[in-house]
Amino acid sequence: MGKAYVLLSVSPGFRREIAVEPVPVPDHGDPEAEFLEKVLGGVTRGGREDRWVPARSVLEKTLESEESKEENLAKGTQLLEEALDIMPRFFEARIYLGHAKNLGGDLEGACDEFRKVLRASRSLPIRGFALENLGNVYLQMRCYEEAARCFRRVVLGDVLSRDPRFATSWFNLGLSYAFLGRFQESLECFRNLYEGFPEKRKAAGEMLAGHKGLGEILKKNPAFAGELRRSFPEFF
Repeated sequence: MGKAYVLLSVSPGFRREIAVEPVPVPDHGDPEAEFLEKVLGGVTRGGREDRWVPARSVLEKTLESEESKEENLAKGTQLLEEALDIMPRFFEARIYLGHAKNLGGDLEGACDEFRKVLRASRSLPIRGFALENLGNVYLQMRCYEEAARCFRRVVLGDVLSRDPRFATSWFNLGLSYAFLGRFQESLECFRNLYEGFPEKRKAAGEMLAGHKGLGEILKKNPAFAGELRRSFPEFF
């Protein structure tokens, strides 16, 4: 529910998608994953289903109430903190807590949550999400070297070869280099995304078009802008 409230604070339409089905819990050998598998086992394996339905019903009714973004964010943060009091190594909850702190304007607090995950988790996907989130907060803080360091760890590690969702780190690394004025390195990152993940081109183009900061860089550096358009036409 904490995750639901945080996402609802970003998009009110999220209530239409909540509680349709439980998210499958990957088995990484973590105690938290085993705990959640036991909780969700009634749905995923057909037993104890009656225990899940009331919780789902409560969640649906709660999210039907019209509340402000701030109220939803505060509730989500509180629920995530309570979950972590019970299970400090519930890394997915800690990542969402960091996201909640970011949405609330506590950028240093958000970074701290993501660093805690990186210090403690050995799961490649969990570490990948923590690095991406940490890098994005560094971008907000205009700490571009630190951001680039996070995204490099994702693209040069094993997680990207196993999960194409992390291809966004090529985009964000290219963005970081662009802000640093390292345009050739930026172009190489966008090329890796464009050629290696053609299914991501449309989404990447939408991100490029909607990024105000990058738009300003392109205006100030027409040669870089021209090379981007020539090399990656499907981005534009």
